[in-house]
Amino acid sequence: MESAIDKVSNRIEVGETPVLVATSGTAMAIGALISNKENHIQSKLQGYKISKNNLDLIVSKLIKMTPSERSELSSLSERRSEIIVPGALILQTIMTMINVNEIILSERALREGLVVDWMCRNDYLKDQLSFQGSIRERTVLHQSRRFGVNSKRSKKVSEFSLTFYDQTKGILHNDNGEGRDLLWAAAKLHSCGKHINISAYHKHSWYLIRHGELLGYSQSEHLMVAAIARYHRKSFPKKRHESWQLLVDESQRSLVAEMSLLLRLSCALDKRPEPLIDKLVIEANNKKVNIELIPKDIGQNLDLEKWSLNKAILLIKKIKDVDINIL
Repeated sequence: MESAIDKVSNRIEVGETPVLVATSGTAMAIGALISNKENHIQSKLQGYKISKNNLDLIVSKLIKMTPSERSELSSLSERRSEIIVPGALILQTIMTMINVNEIILSERALREGLVVDWMCRNDYLKDQLSFQGSIRERTVLHQSRRFGVNSKRSKKVSEFSLTFYDQTKGILHNDNGEGRDLLWAAAKLHSCGKHINISAYHKHSWYLIRHGELLGYSQSEHLMVAAIARYHRKSFPKKRHESWQLLVDESQRSLVAEMSLLLRLSCALDKRPEPLIDKLVIEANNKKVNIELIPKDIGQNLDLEKWSLNKAILLIKKIKDVDINIL
C-alpha cells in the first residue's frame, strides 16, 4: 500500500489537488449507503461524490455491526456485507494518505478501460479526451431520439443558446466555460417531456433527463442539465422544488439559474413547426444587450418570434439589471 501511495504522491505537483475515482462493487455499495443516509437516493451513481466526512461516518457505523446486521441493509447483499468493511477501510486509508476530501464514483471499471485503451492503441480512437466529448454528444443525441424530440427545432434552439452564451458573457452570465456544454445538452433535451403533458412539459423533461442515462457527465452535471431544462419556462427556481434541492451548492444553483435564462430566451424563438430564423446577431456591452433576428428569407415576418422573445425579456429584467432590446 505504502509503495503504491508513494508512486501516486510523487506524481502530484505542488499545489495540485488530485481527483480520486473509485469503481466497482464495494465503492458503489458505499455510495448507495451514503446516498440513502442523505435521503438523496440515486438511480445512477455515476459521478456521485463521497466526502471524507461521510465515509468516516459510514465506516464507524459498519464496524459496529455484525455481518448479519449489515446484510439487512438494502444496499448490501449477503456476500457484500462480509467484505464491505475492509473495502471501506482501504478507501478511507487512501483518502487519508493522499490527503483528499472527496472521491468520485464511476460505474465504468477495468473492462471498459481496457476496451478504450485497446481502441486507442489500435487507432480506432485518436485520443481519450475526444472520446469523452464524443460520448457526451452521442448520449445526448441518443436520448433526444429516444424521447421523440423534434431534431430540427432542438438544433436551432441549441444554436441560439450557444450564441447567447458566447455573446453575453459577463452580462447575462458569468460562467467560466463549464456551463456551455451543459446548456447545449439541456437545449437538445428541453422538450422531451412534451409527449407526456404539453402544458407542464418542462417538469416532465426534468424527470426524464434526471432518470435517463447521460454517459460522460458526472452525477452533479447530470442534475444540472435536468434543472436547466426544468427552468427554461414558467416559474423561476424555488427552494421547495426537488430539482433545486438536489443541486448541492450555490455555485451549481447560480450556474443553473444563468444557463436556464439563456435557454428561456432561445426557446422563446421556437414558436413554429418550421423555424424561420436563420441566425441571431447579438451586441452586448455595459449591461446592454441588442438582439437582431435574421430570417432565412428576406421579408419573412418575425412578429411572432419578437413578441415571444419580448415576453421572456420582461421576465428576465425582473431579476437581471440588464437593458435587453430587440432591433
